[in-house]
Amino acid sequence: MPTEMTSWTRQDPSRGFRDLYVGPHPDLILSLDIISGGQAIRARMSGAATFGLYSAGYGPRLKVLPSTVRLEAARLCKLWDEVFVGFTPYDATGNLGEGRLEHPYADQIDLRAEPRAEFLRILRELVLMGQHLLFDTLFGEEQDEVITFREDLAQILAKDGLRIRFDSELFLPWPLMCLRPVDLPEVRQDEPEGLFERFLGHRHRIDQTGDAHPPTAAPTELTKPPVVSLNHDLTLDVTGQLTCKNKVASALKDGTAPCERAHRHELLEALENPRLNEHLMYFWCHGAFEPAGPEPPHLVIRLTDQTAIHAGNLHAWRTGVGQDTPFHPFVILNACHASASGGETDRAHLGGEFIRSGARGVLGPQIGMPQKFAAEYALRFVRLYLNGDDTAGGIALTLARDFADKLHNPLGIAYSLHYGMDTRLRRAPVTATGHEQEMAA
Repeated sequence: MPTEMTSWTRQDPSRGFRDLYVGPHPDLILSLDIISGGQAIRARMSGAATFGLYSAGYGPRLKVLPSTVRLEAARLCKLWDEVFVGFTPYDATGNLGEGRLEHPYADQIDLRAEPRAEFLRILRELVLMGQHLLFDTLFGEEQDEVITFREDLAQILAKDGLRIRFDSELFLPWPLMCLRPVDLPEVRQDEPEGLFERFLGHRHRIDQTGDAHPPTAAPTELTKPPVVSLNHDLTLDVTGQLTCKNKVASALKDGTAPCERAHRHELLEALENPRLNEHLMYFWCHGAFEPAGPEPPHLVIRLTDQTAIHAGNLHAWRTGVGQDTPFHPFVILNACHASASGGETDRAHLGGEFIRSGARGVLGPQIGMPQKFAAEYALRFVRLYLNGDDTAGGIALTLARDFADKLHNPLGIAYSLHYGMDTRLRRAPVTATGHEQEMAA
């Protein structure tokens, strides 16, 4: 006679493909694949902004060594630290210029009153080296197919307001790279506004990807106030007089369900919780690259207890929670170099590990960001993001342009998105039962 048998699912082949979310496609995707055992690069581009054979995945083989590109990228970020953030205006006698701050470009937000010739000299060098990395180091070969690719790419990048994804095993400071004067013949090169327009981070919405990929399913969970966390080092600006960090903390609590963590063990306990469900995670702390034995230096951040937190920690803490968790926050790592990568790939990158753990995007600076500016940038970003009217990529571009065009401050360009260009906090209209919000990418 028929007998009902007990069955269970040992594997789920469709897992990750149900409710597949397909967001808007970027106007340009530039891919750089490391080939030939790390001795060359294959460049490809696609997207609605491209033309001709590029739609079929055509692209040249670049003979430049990936290690050479990484070295020049690191030099560009170091240049920003030294000639802009760390600049000291000495006079002809070797003393601090009369009436000048020791670090005028780090300790002020509004730079319009700084000496014009000095400011233009510094800005021109940053632009020149950003141009050098893109056109001389990366695409500098004088072979026909490389020349054609380089000029076609420049023609596309000279447009304004594109949505661009750099899908690359080389995690590079794309927003700091610059177009050449010949690419923008109508732009004046003797004005700050004209020089700002040459930065890719001033022209376009940009994110960059590596081997870390965000969730594929469209988020559907509705919450009441969005859950927001402040993870910070209490020893930074203890009095709150040097920066607007207290205003940032207040903005994070405005209309949200906030939580606060100041120590490493508190973050550990939260990340080990499989039910952790935050919409925005904000970090305010120091970040630095530290030695890792025979491996390349890796990014480390520290909260109040000054104990190192790195990508390996995050991977270990999240490994035991499984993959079906509600942890899909947008992460702001407001720590120095948080969007830079010091390794041979982006595997050891803290932002990349957040992405692999479920985050829908990570924002952070690629240089040693001054605390005063970092707090002001965060205040504006947090307010705009929590308001829900624009995407993370749109906000980043708006702030880069506002700080540069209105205050002559290029530091907003130095913030970079690791994924997340289209991540947005969507809030439902007010109803009789109150507010409902939906987190959507």
